[in-house]
Amino acid sequence: MLLVIAGFGYLVYRQGWSTTSAQVHGVAVAVRETTNAVRETSADVAATAKVKAALALSKRVSALEVNVDTRNGVATLRGKVPSLEVRELAGEIAVGTSGVREVRNLLTVDPAARPDGDRERLAARVKELEQQTAIVETLQEHPEMDGSKIKVRVVGGVITLDGTVTSSEQKWRAEQIASSLSGAREVRNNLK
Repeated sequence: MLLVIAGFGYLVYRQGWSTTSAQVHGVAVAVRETTNAVRETSADVAATAKVKAALALSKRVSALEVNVDTRNGVATLRGKVPSLEVRELAGEIAVGTSGVREVRNLLTVDPAARPDGDRERLAARVKELEQQTAIVETLQEHPEMDGSKIKVRVVGGVITLDGTVTSSEQKWRAEQIASSLSGAREVRNNLK
């Protein structure tokens, strides 16, 4: 602090009060403008990320097909979607996102713009993994399953139970729990 005061005093001595005062004022204005620009830019970047995340959570809108750019709280959506309904849904998702005060929906409707197969396969696999986790957690929570060591796999709508149980009742109960939680088309009970 002492160095700043000494430096300021030196500038006043060398340049005079009016010149030094104008320079200090100019630096203060530049710092304030830079701070505001950084604040606005970081808020816009955060809003863009939130909109992209919200679109990614939608099962009907492909976040990969929608480009989002946010400036001063105005989110602009560009890209192709397969229908007018999906275009409107993307706009509603964006406008409902915090940090967005207005949406410019420039998405074009192209019926050929269907979600790619990889995205649909990934969504199906995530659903299977969620089912798998739910079955494992439920099996672990049931006291009558104590002593069992069960591995659960869900692939292609088929639940496979592998591992060991302590009784035939546990084997039957594990299959019952897996069937009731999943809605799978088949349960393969390989428990021993």
